[in-house]
Amino acid sequence: MTRNRWPDDSKVSDGHSGRQARPWRPAFVPACWRVGRAFRGSAGILPGPSLAAARWLAVLALLSLGADGYKSPTEETGKGKPAPVLEKKVLGTYPNGRIIEEYTCYRNVRGDEVRHGIATDYFENGEKSMLVNYHHGQREGKMIEWDSSGQVIREGAWKNDREIGLWAGWSASGKKQWECFYWEGHIVGKKVYYDKKSGKPVRVEVYDEDGNLSELTAWYSTIESPEPALQFHGTFKKRKEIRSLKDIARTDLFRGPDKHGTWTYWSREGDLKAAGIWKAGKPWEGTCGIPLAGEAGSIAGVERFVLYRQGQAVPEEPSP
Repeated sequence: MTRNRWPDDSKVSDGHSGRQARPWRPAFVPACWRVGRAFRGSAGILPGPSLAAARWLAVLALLSLGADGYKSPTEETGKGKPAPVLEKKVLGTYPNGRIIEEYTCYRNVRGDEVRHGIATDYFENGEKSMLVNYHHGQREGKMIEWDSSGQVIREGAWKNDREIGLWAGWSASGKKQWECFYWEGHIVGKKVYYDKKSGKPVRVEVYDEDGNLSELTAWYSTIESPEPALQFHGTFKKRKEIRSLKDIARTDLFRGPDKHGTWTYWSREGDLKAAGIWKAGKPWEGTCGIPLAGEAGSIAGVERFVLYRQGQAVPEEPSP
């Protein structure tokens, strides 16, 4: 008797390259096959089609449990099964009795609370402060934040509990302050900050495909001038990809990005102020801006300018 098995790989084509494609097999199928053998051994099931039936029963049993313990990974409507029983929760109240946060949730088979549906935070005056949707415990869909007067100050979207798509922020007066694009939880491309007065860019951060800051350009504010004037421009070293636990233990992962390449500074009048070369976070050649306020200064803090030659600071000549 021939046992039932998956289709022969040699008879399946991907339809494009002419190569033979491997048929789809869920990652948990081998485990289900072992469970099927156990069913067969314990219940005295005969070989052949009956063994295959036992195996598929094991597959269906595992499919019936979702990641949160809900009884199917499929959507809860239109699939012939009941939707989760949602209960409305209130998380705390202000001294005046107004709600701090309210949301809906259900209990999985382990008894854990799983957020599902809209969650809303409030200010003490009753105005909404944030609204976000949850899907089986993960943030999913549009998210909005307001200030206490009802002005939108931040807006974006989530997918699988990670930021995705266009995000933006506004001031209390309704002027856009910044915007960027997210993909799977990290910024890709540019993050642009805008001048409060002119609405023109005053800071542009460029991120690589891994979400690391790679380039920075800043302009002087228009508080003292009618048009933004270029302040500085520089680049950063690409961060090493995390491949092992040893990489995770590196202390530089918790620091800001390292300056690397040429950094140039200008005065408000547009004159060249300083230019220097950095190597992996260390000043190397030319006039380099050294931060006076820790790591924050390496990007936008107060700096003093020091002349370097081959990584060594050149002592200042004493004034006469």
